[in-house]
Order: sequence, then structure tokens, then C-alpha cells
Amino acid sequence: NNDYKLSSKVSIGNNISFSNTNLYGDADWNGGRAINSLSRISPLLSIFQSDGKTFSAGQDPDVINPYASLYYMKDVHTKPMQIVGNAYLNFEILDGLRFRSSYGIDYLNNRINSFIPAFNVSSPNQIQANNALTSGFERNFTWLWENTVTYDKTINDDHKLTLLGGYTAQNLDYDLISLTGSNLLSSDSDFRYIQAVDAANLSLNTTK
Repeated sequence: NNDYKLSSKVSIGNNISFSNTNLYGDADWNGGRAINSLSRISPLLSIFQSDGKTFSAGQDPDVINPYASLYYMKDVHTKPMQIVGNAYLNFEILDGLRFRSSYGIDYLNNRINSFIPAFNVSSPNQIQANNALTSGFERNFTWLWENTVTYDKTINDDHKLTLLGGYTAQNLDYDLISLTGSNLLSSDSDFRYIQAVDAANLSLNTTK
């Protein structure tokens, strides 16, 4: 954060933050049932069946086995880079009359690389019929521009009058392009690339 006073009537400032994150897992898979089920499933239910390896079914169709979901989503990988910033100008036009202008941005660039294996824990809400590999990019850019004029007046030391007027402009640009392939020959990590997927099993997703 930076604030500068250029004169008795003018000041400017700015702030900016940057983050670069590696995220694993997909809490939103199947409507976010895994996260919802973590707080709702009975603690008396076992995670695994008697063999100690096969995941048990959930409590009911809506409350799935959250541990199984977390396990099968472990190779869903996103890498968002985000920049958030703001700059402002304050100008005291007259005694009690102030003008403020601010401009802010929120920029996100996200790399998507995920693999979900085929599994069948319980019907109907914890099934992945075919394995799926997704690779893509996501970009989101929002800017916000605000301009306000404020007038403050104290009358006879007993009454305070404040008038505020202004306008705001905002714009959002969003782009997503991803390629998903299903029915990979193997779930082994050596086969997890789009070029290994048959063209008939590829689907392109674009959003703008």
C-alpha cells in the first residue's frame, strides 16, 4: 500500500497484491456433495468395506462418501495466478467539497490440468463412468472505476449535512478454453496427455 500527499488538497495512493497458487482437488464435483457430506455423514459409517480397500457407499444418495470423493479428485490440478490492484485520487475542491476517483482491477489467469479416473462407489451420485482428462486455460479480467463528489457542512454546530453523488462503471471479460478426453487406455500417469486420446473421445469447451 502506498499513499502520497501531493499538496494540502491533493492526495493519491495505490495498493496491489499478487498470488500464485497450486490447487489440488475439486470440491465442486457433482454439485459439491463431498464438502457437504463431510459435515453430514454419520461418524458410525466405515470409510472402507470389510476388505479394507474398497470404499463403502455413502449414507444416502445425497450424502456420499466424502473420503472416496477426495481420493478420486486428488489429480484435479489448477494453478491460478491473480493480481488485484487499486489506485485513487482525492481532491478537495473547496472547503467541505471533495472529489474522489478510484480505479481497480482483478485479473486471474488459471491453468487447468485434471484427471479423474473411472469409479463406482454408489449410485446414483458417486459414479464416474469413464476416466477423463482435461487441459485448458481460464482468464478473468474485471475493472471498476468509481467517481464521487462529497459535500459536508456543519450548521450552527448542531446539524451536519452530507451530500454524496457519483457514478460507477464496471466491465468483466471472461474466457475459458479447455479440451477434455475420455476413455484413456490407462489411468497411469504416463498416459495422461491429450494426444493419447482418440479423437472421437475429445470434446472442446469454450466460454466467453
